Amino acid sequence: MTRVVIDTGPLVALLNRRDQQHAWVREVLDAVEPPIFTCEAVVSEACFRLGRLDGGPDAALQLIASDVLKIDFRMLPETAAVEGLMRKFANVPMSLADACLVRMTELDA
Repeated sequence: MTRVVIDTGPLVALLNRRDQQHAWVREVLDAVEPPIFTCEAVVSEACFRLGRLDGGPDAALQLIASDVLKIDFRMLPETAAVEGLMRKFANVPMSLADACLVRMTELDA
């Protein structure tokens, strides 16, 4: 099974019909068999960015409750690796959510 990982931007676009990338993200994700994997930092960012959208944060959390999104990354045992990634890519810059997603993909390799 191929694991699909989602970041904040596509998650927000999926849930916000006014986002210019909504149709494209919807089309791509309609072809994906759930669950789609992410981390708590991404959900936190998405809820924040969807905060002004009526029902936006609730919609993000509902994706978790309905098993469309799955969070199986535990940051505590990966803290040193995540911190190392953030340091290594500080010039990009790399957010906590980005570092967690990168670490998730490293663990899947």
